[in-house]
Amino acid sequence: MSDIYQNTSHSKVLPVSYPPITYFPDTANILSIAMNYSETIPWLMEHFIQIKCWLAIETENDYLFDFECVSNRMDICPFVKDHLVPIDMILKKWKNYAEFIVDSINNNYYIFLMVDQYFIPEYNSYNKIHAPHELFIFGYDLEKKSFNIADFFKNNKYNYTQATFEQVTLGCESSVADYQNKIGWLNDGIDGIVLLKYADFVNYKFDIWHIINFINDYLLAEDNSSKYCRNSRFKVGSNILYGVKVYDKIIERIKETYEQNLTFVDTRMFSLLYDHKTAMKMRIRFLEERNYLTNLSVLSNSYDKIYDLSLILRNLAIKFNITNDKNILLKILTNLETIKDLEITILSNLLNELKVKYSGTISRQY
Repeated sequence: MSDIYQNTSHSKVLPVSYPPITYFPDTANILSIAMNYSETIPWLMEHFIQIKCWLAIETENDYLFDFECVSNRMDICPFVKDHLVPIDMILKKWKNYAEFIVDSINNNYYIFLMVDQYFIPEYNSYNKIHAPHELFIFGYDLEKKSFNIADFFKNNKYNYTQATFEQVTLGCESSVADYQNKIGWLNDGIDGIVLLKYADFVNYKFDIWHIINFINDYLLAEDNSSKYCRNSRFKVGSNILYGVKVYDKIIERIKETYEQNLTFVDTRMFSLLYDHKTAMKMRIRFLEERNYLTNLSVLSNSYDKIYDLSLILRNLAIKFNITNDKNILLKILTNLETIKDLEITILSNLLNELKVKYSGTISRQY
């Protein structure tokens, strides 16, 4: 649990812990809440195993990348409950957005709302471009008239910082005005403010077969999650690829960048790989520490190499976008092939050990 904030008579900050997965802001926000509590760790270890890429419905000319077994992101974690409060109700019952947010935090609710980045100094769009984005709020200070906020800000890294009551209020008002004027960017987004709260009454039972099934699907590049995943399934586009085949699509895109002399690489696909390896590294150690498997030190040490390479890949992609040095693309291709082959070997060994030990057990059914 974070210990950098302390509540006083004029301030209150709800607990947050920096999340191990930050690929999407809403996932990072949910995990910022959940990771304060050890009871959530078994749930985390069962999820964020399968990855996918697909041809986006919006453009039909580009692939997007994400974790699988995600439907409504607000519902992904059973320990964090969400409640949508319509904008018109808020404006009838409270004098302004700031008052509503303060009251909500006083009742131990975290806030998830849409703001116009134009009014928030921490964004690159500040005073430049009117751009909508979700903002996470988890505390306030009445003397400073500021909120504690989280998102991907100027450094493009998920971060905790502050914004004033006035800035957040202007951001909210602008986003609502655009929605009411039917400009369009909020039509498929949030038409209210989401309140989030940790649910300490959840009795979550860990299922080792959830991990076994997901790793199996990942290695086979298949999706059978409808049989065992309670959140399955969120169809977002066409030509969906799963698991290790995602490597092939990334390799294909890097080759296109090289051959066509393009000057930009989408770093998000490398951020997904890095988050995936972060979670898998945690998972292997979890299995050993909780005695689900023993003698995993060799596998764990081997997977550390994959984790290190995934970080190198992400940094190389960022470096290419700055320098446009095509030799960097060749390094990326080499590392991708290395990671893919090494991971297939390590996870195949892990999967075999799990299947042997738990072949006589029964999976939890959803």
